Amino acid sequence: KSYHTSTQKEIIVFALKGKTAVGFTDNHTLYLNAESTLPDKQFNFSVKPYLFHSGITSVEYLKEESSNLHLLKHNNFIQFYNLRIGVIDSKFRPYETNKKLKVDYLLITGKNNIDPNRLLHLFDTKVIIVDNSVPEYLAKHISEQCIKTGIKVVDTHQSQAYRIPI
Repeated sequence: KSYHTSTQKEIIVFALKGKTAVGFTDNHTLYLNAESTLPDKQFNFSVKPYLFHSGITSVEYLKEESSNLHLLKHNNFIQFYNLRIGVIDSKFRPYETNKKLKVDYLLITGKNNIDPNRLLHLFDTKVIIVDNSVPEYLAKHISEQCIKTGIKVVDTHQSQAYRIPI
């Protein structure tokens, strides 16, 4: 039996080639935010071992608008317990604002060629996560820009996954 218990709560950004998949573990359920249902090969290779080792018995894919007691997803924003995540994907459109939106994490996905400096004018965040759906050359560019501005960046091209305990 794994050391994880039924009270496990965490966020995991899976490192899937060309895909975005973010899991929200709450007890024995994994709520999966992905642009579509994952192909069996990727699910079996990357997600299934996590399910097994974490004692997860149920997987639910999130819809565009999803909510339960501890998880709320609305367009490009997700709140899981007390953590807020902004998702910069193909549906995201920069907007004008007088006040930055505070998010704990900013997840950049897909082939967005958005300037990290522009994002930092819109969002107040401590960590930017670049997932494997972002082409490597663009992930490297985003990482370099974040380092110049002093923002912590996590590039899942460089790791198996990124786990955030709650």
